[in-house]
Amino acid sequence: MTQATTTRRGLLGGTATGNGRTLIRGADLLTMDDKLGEMKQADLLIEGDRIARIGPDLPAGNAEVIEGRGMILMPGMIDGHRHVWESPFLGELVKTEPKRYGTYIPFNNQRVGVCMTAEDVYFGNWLGGTVMIDSGVTSVLDQAHVIHTAEKGHAAAKGLQDSGIGGVFCFQITHSPTYGAGATLPAAQAAAEFGAPADEAHLAWAKATRDRYFTDASAPLRFGIGLSGLSVERGRTIDSVRWELEQARALDPFLMTLHGHKVAHLEAAGLLGPDLHLSHGNGLSDAELAVMAKHDVKLSCSTMGEYAYDQPQAHGRARAAGVSVGIGMDVPVALNHDYFEHVRASFWSLYRSPASTKLSNDYTSTDVLSFATSLGARSIGMGDEVGTLTEGKRADLLLLRTDRFGFASKGGLADRVVNFAHWQDIDSVWVAGTAKKRGGSMPGVDWRTVKMRAKAIQDRVIPQAKSIIFT
Repeated sequence: MTQATTTRRGLLGGTATGNGRTLIRGADLLTMDDKLGEMKQADLLIEGDRIARIGPDLPAGNAEVIEGRGMILMPGMIDGHRHVWESPFLGELVKTEPKRYGTYIPFNNQRVGVCMTAEDVYFGNWLGGTVMIDSGVTSVLDQAHVIHTAEKGHAAAKGLQDSGIGGVFCFQITHSPTYGAGATLPAAQAAAEFGAPADEAHLAWAKATRDRYFTDASAPLRFGIGLSGLSVERGRTIDSVRWELEQARALDPFLMTLHGHKVAHLEAAGLLGPDLHLSHGNGLSDAELAVMAKHDVKLSCSTMGEYAYDQPQAHGRARAAGVSVGIGMDVPVALNHDYFEHVRASFWSLYRSPASTKLSNDYTSTDVLSFATSLGARSIGMGDEVGTLTEGKRADLLLLRTDRFGFASKGGLADRVVNFAHWQDIDSVWVAGTAKKRGGSMPGVDWRTVKMRAKAIQDRVIPQAKSIIFT
């Protein structure tokens, strides 16, 4: 017997069929697929976790039908570099107070993170993943550099997984602090512990977390590794760098990520490969970008997170060099969580250098949006899975309302989204075919209670962090 079709506008009202088939009817499709382009008043059929069909007047059959006329359907966005665990501490540090923000590493990483419990880390990653989905980010590369114990490793992975977001969870295999709340120690010691190379304990914890939470290679969230800086400076040898990479690769991660851009010595040692992802990238030369493109090394630039630094972001030149490059928030403790703002910043920040300014002259709005969709997906190794509305890809989707006055009705779809869309315009979000946001809200998420829990963690952890004295 055929199940009755349920029709909704933007998932408001009605009852889902629950059969894994959803038809979004008559939306304007911003596909980000070069072959499909922008499609007016088209249909998209979801079956299970995949985009099954795209085209006009598709038969609904027994699918749940969502009326999308007047709305824009686009791929879920990609955040290529974020430290998700920081999410409960939003506002503790802000970029608009540069002197205070200058304490980010000694305060945030060497104090706050050290004082968090495993339960705090779980909540931080669940919260961060949930907020990202609410704001239109459906895949993230999370560099979890708060893993000081095996329990924190399990908690970070489970929290992000429970949020339902896709992407890569990168288990940081470094940083074993020997101190806690109330301690007094030399600042140099704390910095050395934070910047230490990988160790056997973290490698064992990473393996245990992988085996517990990441046994399904087709799941939206994959297992990755967060490396140390892999710097040969300060007495570290290339042999120790090689050992760390060999040990990390033995864990069969989907991707490995690291801060910085130690391209030259890694190439000389034959250690570059497509499983390597670099974050930031300020100061990368054209020659280094060419080397990265040759070895398919990925890159993410934090276009708002790094805006105050002396060296302009490399994402424009990286794209021109053929590097798989995306953007990311980096520090959710300090920045606006409306990801459309980061998309816009990816364009405006091009004007910080003459070379990127010249490149920007030939950009289109589609090029700008690609940093957070099609190109961004390639930057986390998932270009064949997400980032475009393409038949057979995972159904990670955003449905945007356009009835707000400030959402322009003129121009192409990419023009309108890149320049005028905001978090508040997101009606619905799907991750792997599952509706995570409906009618502008997230079912089962009580934001008032969530914010109260975040505040309780702030009220306990921040005083503890301030009790640690560096001399």
